[in-house]
Amino acid sequence: MRRPTILMMTVGAFALVGSVVTQNAPGGTTTDESQATAAPAANCTGEPIKLASITSTSGSFASRDVPAGLRAAVEAVNERCELGRPFKLIFCDDHNDANTAADCANKAVAAQVLAEVLTSFSTVLDASQAILTQNNIPLYANAGFGATQGGTSPLSFPIGSPIVEQLGSASAAKALGAKSSVLVLGDVGPGAAALNDLVKGRAGVEVGDPVLVPMGATDLSQVAAQVVSRNADAISLGIGANQTESFLKALIDRGFDFDKKIVIAPNGTMPDALIKKFDKKLDGAYLIGTTARTGDTKNNGITEYRKEMKAAREKELNTLGVEAWAGIHELVDVLKSMPRVDSASLVEKLKTSKVNRPELAPVDWTTPAFPDDPILKNFRLFVRDIKVYKVVNGKAKLISPGYVDTTTDFGLER
Repeated sequence: MRRPTILMMTVGAFALVGSVVTQNAPGGTTTDESQATAAPAANCTGEPIKLASITSTSGSFASRDVPAGLRAAVEAVNERCELGRPFKLIFCDDHNDANTAADCANKAVAAQVLAEVLTSFSTVLDASQAILTQNNIPLYANAGFGATQGGTSPLSFPIGSPIVEQLGSASAAKALGAKSSVLVLGDVGPGAAALNDLVKGRAGVEVGDPVLVPMGATDLSQVAAQVVSRNADAISLGIGANQTESFLKALIDRGFDFDKKIVIAPNGTMPDALIKKFDKKLDGAYLIGTTARTGDTKNNGITEYRKEMKAAREKELNTLGVEAWAGIHELVDVLKSMPRVDSASLVEKLKTSKVNRPELAPVDWTTPAFPDDPILKNFRLFVRDIKVYKVVNGKAKLISPGYVDTTTDFGLER
């Protein structure tokens, strides 16, 4: 039996850490293709271009913002019939079960989908993505997850990266004047330690052992006490959205002052709705991400995203949904330049493509984002810029000068 490498453990950890949004699935979303497919517009006919989205839409790893973003973008593209024929978006709920995920992938292969489009996160991504990869179906606009597929497969073309977000969190801590930082991570076994070590060697700040959070824990008061006792200058969160909310509540209950101690969380785990829920009690907390926040209405991409989400009557807004929405629109631009539309041709085109959209950090699929790093160069990472926000008067305010490179020194005012 092959022993897991540091690379596999680290990517596997990211499949669970920092991005899981545990919500109930939207009504009407099922694994039945006839009910889960975004219908083409009446004025857009012809042989549809099929796209698969295999994700958990029920259970503890359910996500609503990713399917919502996909549906809104596909509806808008089909309404305008931008490709001369419609997209057909096929959802399949993997129920966070490896066998079900494999069945979803086999159905996608049988349906002759062009690509798998952005998924949300579960523990069984490899079960579906391995089958798709074996059948030469590209993993398009994913987030680089899966220990052997989304993170390393040559058919994987991510437009975001939670790895870069964690590295960016450390960079932001340094820019804010921190000398030391503690990571709060989901307890996913050896992968959590591997992830902590990866950040430790590249942070620019002193990083001690992580504080680990049991994946099913709901009362995080003891975790908060442990984190505070470390007395680090900065606290970097790498837990799911629901646990982030519980952890923040535990800090507030302890009288924690976010203006005096640096707390940084990924954008996707602190949506605007969560910030609003706490009123102004989170003032002083920081947020980072490779995607602009949904409340950043000065961003032209976000303005268009909100417009199309409203037109499609979709209400679940969050940064992963922005990635899903942007991925569809970028795919349209790519396909318009292709004389032949099939999976193999798409892969070859993506290898020579770059993404430059206002709602996303720059993506360059032609070269690794960290070519000189002995570990990071092995990941499917094509982005290394982040935006940094601060909660001010109960709202997230952009404080970085646009996107900043995580590998360079940049200044931020507290």
